[in-house]
Amino acid sequence: MRETQWRRNGVVAIDNTLLPKTGEGISGAGKFWDHNSNSIVYGQILVTSHYVDQDKATP
Repeated sequence: MRETQWRRNGVVAIDNTLLPKTGEGISGAGKFWDHNSNSIVYGQILVTSHYVDQDKATP
């Protein structure tokens, strides 16, 4: 399947996002350092990746 092959000029962007939460019963939640507020925040970390080249973008 040629259309799904990566290209030399393509990039994979990886990003993590802190999602603040409340409530102790949330699965995967914990205490994390938040660089925006310079404090420890209770929440979850969501990590995403996205491949991009000149013809396509695929999450």
